[in-house]
This record gives sequence, structure tokens and C-alpha cells, in this order.
Amino acid sequence: IYPTQFEIKNSEFIRINYNNTSESFGAYLQKAKEYADSHPDQPKIIVINAWNEWVEGSYLELDMLNGYGYLDAVEMLMNGGQE
Repeated sequence: IYPTQFEIKNSEFIRINYNNTSESFGAYLQKAKEYADSHPDQPKIIVINAWNEWVEGSYLELDMLNGYGYLDAVEMLMNGGQE
């Protein structure tokens, strides 16, 4: 899952967040978790790119536009939807 717009070709497993909001990112995280939960025979791994790729526009860290929004979305998912 990419927190911001990022183009990858020829991959059925990549999900791209074109709306670039923490709410949209959180919705994609939830879908990824639902997918992982519905496939118990596979490892429960969700890969998020990237922690601090500022130049590429792909980061989760605190910023002036979204605050802690992306990190809050990850925390909420890990806490089962509870803030």
C-alpha cells in the first residue's frame, strides 16, 4: 500500500492511494486487512511503502498537511478500529 500517488505497472497486488488523504489511506489499509483475514492459509503481512520517502511523495511521517493522519490510520487498524 502506498500512502500517496505512486505508479507501479504489472502488479496485481499493489494498491495505490490516489486520493492522498489519511482517510483514504485508512480505507485501503482496512481492505488489505480484510483480504489478509479472509486468506488464513497465507501469511498475514501488509507492506506499506514508505516511512519517509519525501522526494517521491510517499511517506507516513507527520507533516503540515495531514498531521499524524497516516500514522493514526495505521494505529487505528492495529488497535482493531479503536483510537
